[in-house]
Parts: sequence; C-alpha cells; structure tokens
Amino acid sequence: MKYLILTILMALAAFALPVLYKHAPATAKNKAAIFIDGLREQFRVPNIQRMVQAANDTYDAAVETHECSVRRTNDVAVATRHLLWAQGAGANTVKLATATLPALGTIDNTETATDKGQSVLLLGRGPTKKMVASEAITVGTHLAVFQASGGKVATSGTIYVGVPLTSTSADGDILEIDDTCAIPKGHVTGSGGVVTQITSSSTGVTLNKPTGQITTVALTTAAAAEEVFTVSNSLVAATDVPVLATTYAGAGTPALSVKNVVAGAFDIVITNLHASAALNAAMTINFSLIKAVAA
Repeated sequence: MKYLILTILMALAAFALPVLYKHAPATAKNKAAIFIDGLREQFRVPNIQRMVQAANDTYDAAVETHECSVRRTNDVAVATRHLLWAQGAGANTVKLATATLPALGTIDNTETATDKGQSVLLLGRGPTKKMVASEAITVGTHLAVFQASGGKVATSGTIYVGVPLTSTSADGDILEIDDTCAIPKGHVTGSGGVVTQITSSSTGVTLNKPTGQITTVALTTAAAAEEVFTVSNSLVAATDVPVLATTYAGAGTPALSVKNVVAGAFDIVITNLHASAALNAAMTINFSLIKAVAA
C-alpha cells in the first residue's frame, strides 16, 4: 500500500511542477525543465501501470480471499447439480462430500469430464443455496439439515448444514437451504429416532441417528446379573462417545454402560445392581452421540 501511495504522490508532482516552473526564477528554469521532462516520461500510463504492478507483486500472490465462491477443478464428474463438494485430492480440487467429510459448498452445473474448472458456492456466504435431499424433508418439522452420503443433505447427521426453507418428498428432490444460520444447540427436532427391541434382551437394534430412544423387551435380569445387546448405527466412529440415560421404573436397580465402540456400532450393557430383586419391566434408553477424536 505504501508503494501505491508514493506512486500517486509522484504522479501528482509531475503535473504540479510545470505550474511552479512558470513562476520560477530564470536561473532555475533550465534544471527544472530537465527534471519535469523526466517525470513526464516516467509517469506515462504504461510506466505507471508497471510501477503499480511492481507494488502489488510485493504481496504473496498465492494467498487469496474470496467473497461467495471459489474456483476449483473436479476430481470426479459432476453428474448432478446442487450437490455438496469437499476438498479433493489436490490443493485446488474438489470431490463429492460425504456424511463426515466437511463440505466447501455446492456446484450449480453438471460436467461429464474431470479436471474441469468449477465455481464452488461457499457455504455460509452469499445467498441461500439449492441442495439435494436424500429423503423427505418437511419445513417446520425438520428444523435443520445435515450432510449425507453422495453430497446430499438429510434430517440427521454429524455435520450441520443449515435450515430448510422448502420441503421435499423423496430422495433426489431439490430444496432451498439457508446455510448462514448458526448451528443449533444440541440436537434439533427431526434428528432423532426410535426403535423397539424384539425377541430378547440380547437382540441387537439398528438406529442410524445421532440421538434417539431404544425400548427394550420386558427385562427379567436377575440381581447382580447383566444383559448386553448391540446398537448398529452408521454414524458412529470408533472414537465417539455414546451417552446413555434411562427412565426405567420397575423393580431392581439397573445401571447402563457402553463397551465395544467400533465404526458403525456399540454395545449397551444393562447391569442389575440390586442385591435380590430382578428387573421386571421394559426399559426406555435415551442415547446421544458425542463426536470425539483421538488426536
């Protein structure tokens, strides 16, 4: 910036000096004339452009900022418009986002070839975005959407995207998202689910949600004994922390714990701490996933 200011001041001097020259003493006019002619030559438009460019070159040209979009090339073909795209294999490439790979933004065009320039509309900047739903999404019922597989959005997940402004009825529908809204505290309506255990207290259940409620079969766990069953959940990573609570109101003293957390599943252990009374009722278990990392 200081070089640009200096350049402007010198240019002004080049045009102001002739005025001063007119009123200068005769003994100084010869030297002044030579100096003025030199300034005029120096500040011809091409020379000024070169000086401004030289000033700009003092900055790191590799570091840029962007307002609402960024230019990248695609690692894979852009088969569908409005999908979410994430950082690609290279520094300036993009690939389809997943449920757990944070997205940069959306791409509004299709492109059958790879390594083609794409304008990525940055999330959280500029106008609302069109996105692709992976399921039915209802405004008012579902207060937030999250990243899903294939660059789409869903009513639950681990990476928050924004607030739906229009509804969809099926996978593949286009909806409008306000992606500038702050992430809501905790889980929002629509991000949870329910499942009921069948057959026995050791029967596994499946619930692919970040939070939810599990209802067990009627328990008969003896005093000082325990039951174990597996919860399959595609959102679980091996480093995550499932948190449990129960509203059990029957006999006995149940205690809940978690073990064997792996990618896609964890085990719930129900232990009866009572010295003599057996458990004698179904148990409602509320769970929530805390996303965690090892480093």
